[in-house]
Amino acid sequence: MKTSGLRARLIKATAITTLFGTLAVPYVTAQDAEEDEAVQETVIVTGSRIVNSNISSSSPVTSVGADAFDLRGTVDTIDLVNTLPQATVGANSQNSSFANGANGTSTLDLRGLGATRTLVLSNGKRLPPGSPLNGGYASDVNLIPAPLVERVEIVTGGASAVYGSDAVAGVANFILRSDFEGVEVDLQYGLNQFDNSNRQLQSALDAIGEDNVSGRATTNDTYDFSVVMGSNLDDGRGNATVYFRYFENEGIDQGERDFSRCALAEGATPSCLGSNQGPFPTSFVVSPAIPTGGLPADAVPLYNADGTVRVNANGDPATSGAFSLNDDNTLASGFTNAFNFNPQNPIRRETERFNAGFLGHYEMTPNIEAYSEFGFSKSTSPAVIAPSAAFGNNINQVNCDNPLLTAEQISAICGIIDEETGFYTRDIETDNKDVAGDGIVQAEIRRRFVEGGGRTDTRTLTNFRFIGGLRGTVMDHIDWDVFGQVAQTDLNRLQTNQVTAVNLGRSLDIVEDEDGNIVCRSVVNGTDPNCIPFVSAFVVGAEVDPGLAAYVDTPTLTTGSIEQFVYGASAQTDLGNYGVASPWAEDGPNVLVGIEYRRDGIRAQADGTNRAGGVVGSGGAVLPTEGETDLVEYFAEIQVPLVQGMEFAQELGVSAAIRSSDYESIDILNGVQGGEFSVNTYSVGTTWSPVDDIRFRAQFQRAIRAPNVFELFNPANTNLSS
Repeated sequence: MKTSGLRARLIKATAITTLFGTLAVPYVTAQDAEEDEAVQETVIVTGSRIVNSNISSSSPVTSVGADAFDLRGTVDTIDLVNTLPQATVGANSQNSSFANGANGTSTLDLRGLGATRTLVLSNGKRLPPGSPLNGGYASDVNLIPAPLVERVEIVTGGASAVYGSDAVAGVANFILRSDFEGVEVDLQYGLNQFDNSNRQLQSALDAIGEDNVSGRATTNDTYDFSVVMGSNLDDGRGNATVYFRYFENEGIDQGERDFSRCALAEGATPSCLGSNQGPFPTSFVVSPAIPTGGLPADAVPLYNADGTVRVNANGDPATSGAFSLNDDNTLASGFTNAFNFNPQNPIRRETERFNAGFLGHYEMTPNIEAYSEFGFSKSTSPAVIAPSAAFGNNINQVNCDNPLLTAEQISAICGIIDEETGFYTRDIETDNKDVAGDGIVQAEIRRRFVEGGGRTDTRTLTNFRFIGGLRGTVMDHIDWDVFGQVAQTDLNRLQTNQVTAVNLGRSLDIVEDEDGNIVCRSVVNGTDPNCIPFVSAFVVGAEVDPGLAAYVDTPTLTTGSIEQFVYGASAQTDLGNYGVASPWAEDGPNVLVGIEYRRDGIRAQADGTNRAGGVVGSGGAVLPTEGETDLVEYFAEIQVPLVQGMEFAQELGVSAAIRSSDYESIDILNGVQGGEFSVNTYSVGTTWSPVDDIRFRAQFQRAIRAPNVFELFNPANTNLSS
């Protein structure tokens, strides 16, 4: 078997790392100062892998302490970070201000450059991807145990040379408490209370006949219970901490607030909009019927019930138009039945989440410390939004032998009987492959399927992350760190009340059987004996067969998973310990070198209905995918204090970083070996503090953005269309 070039290089790199294994630095240790035997605390600052940096970072670092969680009463980590000006929530991410369309993950987007361009770390180690489906690949912050967060550090200066290509926008590093001792039990309860008293908005609701809401509403009961237990071990040589957290919120629907009960139109006076793509009752959109080879001027005119030709606003024969059903089953010109989809859509989605895990470290010898972390999270978020519909061109034909059509509807949609052919005038052969005389004409049927209730999309995400490593010091001044990390994310997505296109089309193709009963054509010809006619789509207020919703809906299931393996080693030393330093500085340069290997794998598979795109109004087909990427990176950093403690130069220093990355990929689903490429990134920066209270920073970087495994293997797809 042939060994790939990337793996061959990895074998060589492993040998090199073994040599450096006697060289590296612990990320969290304390060193004894030889001269006065005082303990020097280890300090890690996000934006550099160097511990106990001798100069300030050339990238601005924002730090938020744990007390901010307590002061704000924040129960979701993402909501606290989202209050920072440089941070936004990733697209399709779930948080307290975005629900409809959320994918069940909470992701972070620095500078609005995209969540996949923001690297999220916990104790300096990366979090795994959040979901294998579209919009959810970025790391899910829900995996972080909020009760153990000591502080959050955010770098927005770009950090590709230090952390890799997914840190183009910056890095968010959640530092967890490593010395917790005792038992901490925390219980929070919250709710949302709102006084529905906006008269302008309530007037807009009255204007469209929408039921109003008024008075004080109390919703979204939220429960957050956590337990943290920790103990220092063996006279302070180590610490072990375990945690458990249960979180639940009941959500809020837009219909429970007067400001969100309808979609508002722009303008000085509030008014309510709605969906013409999925109206209620039914609308018909008739496009021009042009004979094969004809011109637009040859289009067949539309007719009134009395046989006269319909005319447009200019007085010319109308060849197309939109018509909406009135409550008395007559037709109104245009879209008059816009559906108010807001009430059933959520402001805040219902969520249930479990978190559990442990973290610990133990000093095996005075110079070697073992450490490990484990985190588990399972979250379920059922979304309920407005009912599905025959949207736009999902259903683009009407059978003219439908016994439920009135004379007015037949004239407008099918035309009149042509005395020469015996067919309806719009039942002709066209360049759109319409067949003359088959009794079917082009017309979009747009109808909100209110009979089926709101669409549900329940996503259950289960993920875990384990890290184990050793770190220590050799030769008094050379520190090392070697670690391994494995993580996995599993998804189950169950959709219900998502109208199936095939069954919907059959239920709208209505005829009379030989006994005069209203039935589906598929029942008469035997293609689908279980079909139930959608009578209320053509007759406003008609009685609805209780089996219609079950017939039209086909529950669908999509599953997927992401696996991630990371192995790394680094070594650091302070050259000042060897007499290397600037003549104007007390401290010497800090130097770090390291290597990291990462493998990401993705798999997603939908059932037959979803894979074929058979679900109406859910975003198109969910195509299968399975692929893998391998990455080996070598990196180095240096920080050099040039001047320290002088007039007009309390601190002047320079820093630099370089990273070499080798990428390889394989499309497992199709058995195709991907490409291989190598790329280098680097950064150079300087910081100058003329006095203690003023600092100037400058930095130059070369950054790259390599595609992640999802972007490489996510199939091209067509989503909702109209």
